[in-house]
Amino acid sequence: MLMLVIAVALTGVIATTSYADEAAPSPTAAATTPSAEDVSANIVDTQNLLGDNLGAVTDAIKETYERTGVTVRLIYVNSFNTDKQPDAWAAQTLKSLDPPPNTVLLAVASNDGNLAVVVSPDSAEWLRNRKTVDKLSEAASAPLTDDADANGPNWAKSAIDMMQAIQTAKSTSTSSTAASVGTIVMIGAVAVLLVGAVVVIVVRRRRETERDAERVVEDGEAQDDDARKGTAETAQASDADPASGGASAVADEH
Repeated sequence: MLMLVIAVALTGVIATTSYADEAAPSPTAAATTPSAEDVSANIVDTQNLLGDNLGAVTDAIKETYERTGVTVRLIYVNSFNTDKQPDAWAAQTLKSLDPPPNTVLLAVASNDGNLAVVVSPDSAEWLRNRKTVDKLSEAASAPLTDDADANGPNWAKSAIDMMQAIQTAKSTSTSSTAASVGTIVMIGAVAVLLVGAVVVIVVRRRRETERDAERVVEDGEAQDDDARKGTAETAQASDADPASGGASAVADEH
């Protein structure tokens, strides 16, 4: 019954345009930012825990959507009235609301001391990542426990701190993506340079080998020419020496 009441309370929410998984909000995001009335419809506060801080919380919801494309919904009740784990109750409640992608629900049962943060399953990887969800839960829990002031749990700070954590997670994700792309580009550039260097070395060595082969051929031809010239000169010298020839003839006659 409680979940039915919550679902009815939130049926008036106007679904906002969702963003692509890792895309940052466009400059025209303000045109689709939900109005104050729409944002207020995203909050169920049966005990008026937010009190005078409701305006600050709604402003934070709008700012979070503008900067990250994430829709934030808040539910504050006395008890979840179920044997289910808080996360299971919150996940089922969020599913029943048919949320757009990139939706975060903070559900709090004040009397039971239960708190759960869940993300719509079709959200961007950076948002539905388990580490991100854990950080959002820690940010929402601290003002209700460790950082609680003398007046008790700070419900508004809990919601606002969680939304700050959403913005930080988005910023970190964008930086990591940019760094990864830069690394890939750098690796690609180095690979191209290495391939180019290898090609230059191969071409240079091939040319040197061809020049060495040409030198060997030229040296061989030069040696053959020298040998032919030496033979011809020896033959000419023998024909041109009559004394040697005459002596040989006289010796033969004797």
